[in-house]
Amino acid sequence: MVDKPWRALTVPTANGEPRTLVEIVRVALRQREPLGVVQRLDRGVSGVLVFGRTRAATASLRGQFEERHPEREYVAVVSGEPRDDHFTIRSRLVTTENLGRRVASHEEPGEHAITHVTVRERWGDSSLLSVRLETGKRHQIRVHLADRGHSILGDDRYGEMHPRWHERRIALHALTLEIEHPTTAAKMRFESPIPSAFRLGPGRAPTRHTARETAGETARRTSPEPSRRPDQSRTTSTKATTQAKVTIPSKPLKPAKPAKPAKPAKPANPAKAAKSAAATHPPRKSRRPTGSIPQKATGAPRDAGAAGDTPRSAITRRAGAYAAGRGGSAGRSDGPRRGSPDRA
Repeated sequence: MVDKPWRALTVPTANGEPRTLVEIVRVALRQREPLGVVQRLDRGVSGVLVFGRTRAATASLRGQFEERHPEREYVAVVSGEPRDDHFTIRSRLVTTENLGRRVASHEEPGEHAITHVTVRERWGDSSLLSVRLETGKRHQIRVHLADRGHSILGDDRYGEMHPRWHERRIALHALTLEIEHPTTAAKMRFESPIPSAFRLGPGRAPTRHTARETAGETARRTSPEPSRRPDQSRTTSTKATTQAKVTIPSKPLKPAKPAKPAKPAKPANPAKAAKSAAATHPPRKSRRPTGSIPQKATGAPRDAGAAGDTPRSAITRRAGAYAAGRGGSAGRSDGPRRGSPDRA
């Protein structure tokens, strides 16, 4: 026995949905064999649902539904108010081209369906009904109530939108299911509580979103504006409000620890600093020599002139001085030259 949520799909369709209710229950029971499907609830419908765990149990339960032994009761919220408090709908149902259902005419053959209806609450534009199935045909309750002019709220296939229904589900819920145990034949009755969204009467509590909006609107309308002096500006009021929000700690604050003194810097090592600087900034090697081209090393003349003279000018000057000295000694008449032999 399972309490089906309205979002779940009972069995996979032609699209092959993997996360269906029958598969979820099988995995939860750690059962290798697939569960036996005895009845189905449409997507958007919640409530009590039964599966068979074994082949024997499935066959026994299916036989009970074929003989109309189980008692099934549903609750539904419909549009409008039915005229009678108790009534029974008997008709034949046929399948349309788009796989929908409708009530057959007198000449058309169809599946015989019987639905017993009781009005539980009336709210003017809507009503809460108790529905008991004598036969269980596909979409039987939805088609029968829509054919009577009281479609189920949220049923976009057989009904219309209702201003008081804001849920994304169909307002149909399987309330009770009574069956016989497949082995012991004991009577067992299961019940699922009525969803809170089905209470559309005057005493219904607003939804969470509506309650929040209503409470905020009521507070804005009823709360008086804080009084202030004529000479008091809005800035002063804001500052006072901000100061009032400051909280005083319950425990005294611990004094802050004194900061540790900074360690003195070590004296720099000159040799290490020079080595590091040389490694960081190595001397740049010049590819092209600068300055004048060095001359071939020669002995500097003894009687070189000024520092600005070139070697060639110094040689020219020496040659002139030598020639002048030689000419002066040849014109002497007072004796032979020093160091030369006497002539006869």
